[in-house]
Amino acid sequence: MRKRGLAWLLLAVMLLSVFCERSINAEGRKSNHVLTMNAKKLTMRAGCRTQLYITSGYYEVKLHSTNTEIATINRQGIVKAKKAGKVTIVAKDSYSGAQAKCKITVKKKLTQKQIRQKIYGLKDTFPEGKRWTNANTDQYGNGGCYAFMVIAQEHVFGTGTLTKQHTSFKKVRAGDHIRIGNYHSVVVLKKKTNSVIVVEGNYNSSIHWGREITVQELRGTGFYVETRVW
Repeated sequence: MRKRGLAWLLLAVMLLSVFCERSINAEGRKSNHVLTMNAKKLTMRAGCRTQLYITSGYYEVKLHSTNTEIATINRQGIVKAKKAGKVTIVAKDSYSGAQAKCKITVKKKLTQKQIRQKIYGLKDTFPEGKRWTNANTDQYGNGGCYAFMVIAQEHVFGTGTLTKQHTSFKKVRAGDHIRIGNYHSVVVLKKKTNSVIVVEGNYNSSIHWGREITVQELRGTGFYVETRVW
C-alpha cells in the first residue's frame, strides 16, 4: 500500500510540475509577445487597395478599421480606400492583447482627366524619344515596357497599390495597364469609343507618347487589362 501511495504521490508531483511549467511559459509568451505590421503610415487614393502584412506569432489576430466609411480591411489584410479622410487600421492579438496600428490618409479619388494630367506630368522626366530598353528597370527589378508601366501607374495611384485583371475593353479607363499579346505593356492616357491613346516604354527602344491603338488591333493580338482602381 505504501508503494502504491508513493507512486500516486510521485505522479501527482510530476503532473503539477508540467502544469506549472506550461503556465509559466504561456504567461511568458503572453507578456513578451510582439505584434508587428509592415507599415505604420500609408497614403492611398480612394478606390485603390493595398496589402498589409501582420507578423503575429502563434495567436489569432483580429483586424479592424476605426472608420469603415473611409477604409475597410478584410481578414487577408487587404485595405480598400473608400473616400478621403484619415483612418487607423488596428491589428489585435486575441490572446496577448498586443496591438499594431497603421495610420492611413486617404486622398480624394481622381477623375479621368486628373489621372491623364498626372501621367503627362512625367513627360519632363520621360520625354518623347528618350531611350528606354529592357536594360531600364523599376524599383522591383522589372525591365523595359513593363517597368515603365509600373513607374507610371505608381506615380498616379501610389506605391504598392494592388491590381485587378480583366479582358473587357468597355471597362478600360485612363491609367490602366494594357498587356498586348503578352509581350508589350502600355498605359492608357485616354479611352475612346473604339480605341485608346497610350504612353509606352521600349517602343522602338524609346519612350513614346500618344500612339492610338484600336480595339480591333487589341483583339487581334489578344490582351488583358490591369486596373488599380477597383
